[in-house]
Amino acid sequence: AIVGLSSANSYYNRERTVETVAWATRCFEHTTAFIPGTLSSHTYEAKGHSPAKARRKARLSANRLARFAEEGGALRGEATGTLAIPRWNADIRPDPVFREQLRRVRERFQDSAPFRAEVYDTCRAVATNNRRPDATASVEESVGVASEFLLRELAFLWRCDEVLGVDGPMVYVYHKRWPVFERFADGQFFEDGRALENVGFMVVTMTRRELGAW
Repeated sequence: AIVGLSSANSYYNRERTVETVAWATRCFEHTTAFIPGTLSSHTYEAKGHSPAKARRKARLSANRLARFAEEGGALRGEATGTLAIPRWNADIRPDPVFREQLRRVRERFQDSAPFRAEVYDTCRAVATNNRRPDATASVEESVGVASEFLLRELAFLWRCDEVLGVDGPMVYVYHKRWPVFERFADGQFFEDGRALENVGFMVVTMTRRELGAW
């Protein structure tokens, strides 16, 4: 499983992060806490922070989420599931499989009007949600910045099993629906219409404060 821990999303506070990772490590043989890290600077910048401040906020948030994820891994008790916390710059971005998939995602972005439209709508929602009133970039410029995050994240998920060295399909665990990825994984933006066989999607939401309440 891949637990998506969004650095710029307030849902993943300490409690929810710890509990979600603990749950995943008890339920799956291999769990990866995916923390976008410096990639999240695109989101912070799209919301109106300066590039320097966006990078700083992304770095601090990534370090915080990594600590929370480690706490969650320690709560798995007698479960034998493993927990990995890869770093975007060190473990994902340099991977040749990721780089090739990023090239292919950019090709899809250029060739598929439905995909471009879906990326635009998704990133516009990000850029305008809690947008800083003193933002100097226009909304359209912010959408372009946010799109860099999304295209890179989709490239990683496209072949996440190979990038992470996992033998077998994986499931991406998030706290709400993610239409652009669901349609991407379902093959709706590809000419052959074939769904991705290596990754699925699961919504997991903590409903009560007690450990294991989902």
